[in-house]
Amino acid sequence: MRIVTEKAWLLMLTGICCCSTICAVPPGAAIAADHLPAEEAATAAFPGSERGHKLLALESYLQSFRYPPNSEKRIELLLNVLDQDPSARMPRLMLGKALLSRKQAETYAPRLLLIASKHAGSLELVNFALQVARRSGKFENAEYKLVNQALRSVGDPASLPDSERYLYLRLADEKLAEYKRERNFEAAEQLLDGLLKNERFPEQDLIRESAGRFYRYAADFSPSERRFLGLLPSLRSVYQDKFDRIAAELAESEVKLQTVPELRRRLALYQRMGLFDDAMRIARRIYVMQPNESNLAQEVDCAMSAGRYDAALVLAEELRKKYPALSRIADMIVCRALADSGRIEEAVKFLDQLPPGKFRTEQELYLYFQGRDYKKFRKAFLAYDHKTPCKSPELLTFVLVAAEKLRDPSLLRLAVERLKKIDRLEDPLFANSVGYISAELNIDLPEAERLIRLAVAVDSRNSAFLDSLAWVQFRRGNLKEARKNIELALSCLESPEDAGTILFHAGEIALAQGEPAAALDYFRRALASPEDIELDPEAVRARIDELEKTQQ
Repeated sequence: MRIVTEKAWLLMLTGICCCSTICAVPPGAAIAADHLPAEEAATAAFPGSERGHKLLALESYLQSFRYPPNSEKRIELLLNVLDQDPSARMPRLMLGKALLSRKQAETYAPRLLLIASKHAGSLELVNFALQVARRSGKFENAEYKLVNQALRSVGDPASLPDSERYLYLRLADEKLAEYKRERNFEAAEQLLDGLLKNERFPEQDLIRESAGRFYRYAADFSPSERRFLGLLPSLRSVYQDKFDRIAAELAESEVKLQTVPELRRRLALYQRMGLFDDAMRIARRIYVMQPNESNLAQEVDCAMSAGRYDAALVLAEELRKKYPALSRIADMIVCRALADSGRIEEAVKFLDQLPPGKFRTEQELYLYFQGRDYKKFRKAFLAYDHKTPCKSPELLTFVLVAAEKLRDPSLLRLAVERLKKIDRLEDPLFANSVGYISAELNIDLPEAERLIRLAVAVDSRNSAFLDSLAWVQFRRGNLKEARKNIELALSCLESPEDAGTILFHAGEIALAQGEPAAALDYFRRALASPEDIELDPEAVRARIDELEKTQQ
């Protein structure tokens, strides 16, 4: 059914109501309808017809206004509307507002998913149902089944209207995520090949982005050994080559980008794919076309992300000379470029030239943090915060890390108070960090789990969020759920560099469940993982030695 505007939808429905007395109906149906309840009467007047469904939808929609916005009765009526008319936009928006909380989403997601599965061809309804399911913190078999139904319902995705084609690509991304979770790389390649070869898709850049991100992921998680007695290259190198080809195709297509909006879209795409050198090149083109302080600052940011610290230093001086009002920003760039490149002593000398004050103190705090001198950082931060309570989200991020490294509950609670005052405590990243560190320190565990669940409700496939949830459940003794979520975290990993700590947590949980063999396997895998700066290898070795002795 074609999507219509809400005004047109209501006019169409009221038109049905107005003309119902003159519409052709089966003999006796109108008479029978006079003696039936409203919904049965509508069905009798329009048996099996689209009009009958739309009339039922209108009746439920109008009845819903008799009840409070978030009431159970209104939600049920709005769900009835979508069941009868899946294209209805306003009821969907009203439901979206009513199901904002995790509890409400948990309650109604199953019914909404069932309705969406009946109308799998309505891509807007399907995507909405999946959003609510993710908000509930659960995204499991029923959701993936719905994704499959919706994708199969579309014969020629390239011929869809723009809005529906974009929704189709979002669903394809969901399917790709499922394949990644299952490590079914062959099926993922088939899905991507079908999209890449369909040149009628206007969104080729988005498809290339999905493909590039998948190939990089597959390269990270594929074995590095050559295959078939060394005659064939490793799967890791095969997938890396495919990623490189996607990147080369994108670079070749840059000649077609002639406007600043086009270049900005490409720059954002490169950043999402981790192609920071390419992003830096695009940022220079943007600045040449529109030379202003904002675009030059953007180029500096790209240089820092690419690790091109010498280039960032040159650009900082250009920023200082051309835009004197931004000299403070240039100073910050110099300090951070030196610190991030490991030239801490040079950074200290540079700061010594600056006048004392808040700005200099903030940069000194950055140097202490970057140099991992957490005790000096804590001392300097407490003095800084005593003068003026900290409102900087970046500094509070550093404070949380310092609280974990120093195992300092009072510093953690100070950070929580400051985050509350700037209304950032329940932002997903902060909520997860505070919850995880609380679990690490074994304090305020009920509140820690509440905060982590807020983060999971926003992104139910984020491996860091799921690891935090498993860890706080472990601390609270909920081992069954902890095991389930730690295994889900491992299946959702986006980079092997994040695996070490999660594998260590998995080992601790398995050990607490009385499974020493499984725990030993997790600990060994953690130690063999690529360097994870959050992992304490000595603690892992101690666990391995302990378990190996008990098995002798």
